[in-house]
Amino acid sequence: MVIKLIISDIAGVFLSNADLSLLKYLAEAKGCSVLDVEKKILPWIYKSEKGEISEIEFIEGFLLDLGLELSAVEIQKKRHSLTVELEGIRDFIVKLKQKYKVAFVTNSNQFEFEHNNNEFGLLELFDYGVSSHQIGARKTEKKIFETVLEHFGFDFSEVVFFDDSKKNLVAAKDLGINVIHYQSVLQLRKDFDLLGVEF
Repeated sequence: MVIKLIISDIAGVFLSNADLSLLKYLAEAKGCSVLDVEKKILPWIYKSEKGEISEIEFIEGFLLDLGLELSAVEIQKKRHSLTVELEGIRDFIVKLKQKYKVAFVTNSNQFEFEHNNNEFGLLELFDYGVSSHQIGARKTEKKIFETVLEHFGFDFSEVVFFDDSKKNLVAAKDLGINVIHYQSVLQLRKDFDLLGVEF
């Protein structure tokens, strides 16, 4: 097996996962547990990430469900202000790009994706990328990986995908893509060594 394409997750790997901090903030505002907030917010997140509703509609929807009288625009600003680039992964992607094609897949709505791309240069750094809102499919679905593979024309066995969430690895693995549960750059290097990925 020769690896030709490496696919990275974005939130939780390249960028901080702003939704985790947002859940804590909303739980404090509501006076309830993060789990209670997550149950209310997830259906709205999924709709926005599939491109069914805008980011503002997603925020207005979960604020209504939570019974919180907060400004959707202010929550949107807060959500984006919590997104920062994580240390070490950009340099790692640049090194990988010298020998491999590199792509990303991300669960994101249109506004969030455009903000992150403008702020962090995703489409400049990677050879290709797909956001869930563009194709109406999340990383838990095969379609998002099939879209990337159609672009490059590689066989599934020639690809490695890494993500910080185990549930996002299942569809890729079912297709025959090599998967790595990302925890740190150091751990990723070790797992790449096992697959013969050079950097």
